[in-house]
Amino acid sequence: MASQFQASLQAHNGVDAAHTATRNELLIATWPEETPEELPIEAFFYNASLGGLLNAQSLRHAYALKTSLRLPIVRVDFSVADRNIFSLREADQVDGWDVAAELNARYNDLTYECAGQAAYYCNGVLARMVGYGAGFHSWNPNPSSKTAVSFSFWRRDMKMTHAVYGGAAEQGFVFRQAEYYGTQGIYPLVLLCSFPYDGGTSIRADKGCGDTPGYFPVTSRPCSQQGINTVAAWSAHYFSQPVEGAKRFYHQCGFESDQEGFALSLLSRVDPQAELPSHQHNEVLIDTWPQNSQALPIEAFIYIYDQSRMLAGLAGAQFIQKDYYRENRIAVPVVSVAFRTGGANIFSYHPSDQAISY
Repeated sequence: MASQFQASLQAHNGVDAAHTATRNELLIATWPEETPEELPIEAFFYNASLGGLLNAQSLRHAYALKTSLRLPIVRVDFSVADRNIFSLREADQVDGWDVAAELNARYNDLTYECAGQAAYYCNGVLARMVGYGAGFHSWNPNPSSKTAVSFSFWRRDMKMTHAVYGGAAEQGFVFRQAEYYGTQGIYPLVLLCSFPYDGGTSIRADKGCGDTPGYFPVTSRPCSQQGINTVAAWSAHYFSQPVEGAKRFYHQCGFESDQEGFALSLLSRVDPQAELPSHQHNEVLIDTWPQNSQALPIEAFIYIYDQSRMLAGLAGAQFIQKDYYRENRIAVPVVSVAFRTGGANIFSYHPSDQAISY
């Protein structure tokens, strides 16, 4: 048997170059489908010249669901000069299901402290809803804005039923947690301040963290400048203005981004559904970053699944995913968000949602 196999290899290499470059073929007897965990599978692989990483990840995921075994994914590149065609890349091992599971874990982690740092260092999900289209990149800050970049902090205890503006925004992206900022080649992002509800930050002073000059120039200053340092004090200040005309949102004071201040901004969201739908979301501001940065901690592109414009949101997320891959050659998954129907696990990954074959 060994001599015959050796002869088949020699025959394959002994014909003309055109045939030698094609694959040979082996036939192996079938095996029982009921026990895939008994197969000697060493790894799943993909051909670097053809793409296929997404398919390899899908195969591995299906195998893991059946066997509870997680195997590595190996990259095969037949063009390398040194003939070491197999390589294992850390980035290939993280798939969209992993990303969705990580987002759900952080969404359900309700602690207010991360080793002495604010909650956003290790839990919750920092999400930004954006527009998309030709002529700009959705992950860039608005170059003409004097305000820092607006995000929301999503967590199960925030009691959110939609993203921002009453569900009018359909697509966006999420950042990894702040413990990674300034490490592993990631840009050193800085979270500046936090508002329990929509802070109307586009009209506020001090990059959006200060007062609202045209409305309440004194009483909308940061909470620390007004001695507001408890949930009760913040609530009394906030509810001193009516909900009509969005006055209380412009009147609210913002908290600083330290552990205590950020915790107060989360604890102050007592009954979001009693507020105007367009202003129910919380708002945190992250200082601007350079245009066209390749060092952003983008974890996923997202769309809101359980709302009327779901298909528009998916199309938007796919557009941004393709644009980001075209500009940076970085594959970031599209993940769906189901605030109303997802229960505790609102994030989910679906291969059919992906717009790139990588």
